[in-house]
This record gives sequence, C-alpha cells and structure tokens, in this order.
Amino acid sequence: MGQVSFTMDMWSDKPLRLYLAITAHWITRVKGTSALRLEMALVAFHQVCEDQTGESLANIVLRLLDRAGVTLKVRHQYSSCD
Repeated sequence: MGQVSFTMDMWSDKPLRLYLAITAHWITRVKGTSALRLEMALVAFHQVCEDQTGESLANIVLRLLDRAGVTLKVRHQYSSCD
C-alpha cells in the first residue's frame, strides 16, 4: 500500500519502428471492505527514434516519467540476487 511499481516493455512493428510502453501498478483497498485490488495505468507509449543505448533509453524513460509528473516521486530500490 502506498507504493507504485513501474514496468516497461519495448517491441517493434513490421517496418521495425521501435516502441516503448511504461505502466504503473499499485494496490488499493476496496472502500468499505478489507479486500485489496490491483490497479494499473498506462503512463507512456512512445516511439523510440533515438539510439538504443542504455544511456539514451534511461534519458527517454526519465523524460517520459517527468512528462507524466512522477519523476520527483520515483525512488530506486535495489535488491541483489546474491
């Protein structure tokens, strides 16, 4: 509760145009009950025309999150598989 997770996916169409989608997922409590519900929303859908380097993709994602007005609310949480 109170946390939002982002997922991203990239794919290309037949003419090989590249697209990026960012979705947000969070859990809410159903009013008047103890039930929980998974909510989700499409944050961005973007055609990627820039180089597909890690740095350029990171800049695209940050720009799209900024456009959605959530950049200042994003924090990084790292977990290791070790």
